[in-house]
Amino acid sequence: MAKRRQRGFRDIESSSRFTPGPDAPEFFEEGTVVHEGRKFTSGGSAVTSTHAIGYPKKVNGQLVLTTWDGKRVLGRGRTVSSWPCRAPGGGHCWQGSRIYQMMFCIGGRRYTGRGFGEGMLWRGKAQKTGGKC
Repeated sequence: MAKRRQRGFRDIESSSRFTPGPDAPEFFEEGTVVHEGRKFTSGGSAVTSTHAIGYPKKVNGQLVLTTWDGKRVLGRGRTVSSWPCRAPGGGHCWQGSRIYQMMFCIGGRRYTGRGFGEGMLWRGKAQKTGGKC
């Protein structure tokens, strides 16, 4: 279990557990945070033959998709486009000011999806045509 210190919190421990699926590169991540002696567990990143969930960030200038804890790189990609996020009624979205369309290559398959940028959750679907990287 890795320890992290965050502003406003005492020591927080975090860990990730991966469950391999029947076909590579399928897996499911479960993230656990221990805060003040209490454990909180939730789903993290996941990769299946049809969908992918992860967290984009830049590493050495390259956009990569990582696991929840940021320790494992799932794939490499690029930002395809972005546009301002508008909430119903005309205001800004609470998640972020822009929506990003990103493409990632994971295990030889191309996934495309949307998110709110680096460090935020990205959800994508495998491309049906031209999906090989």
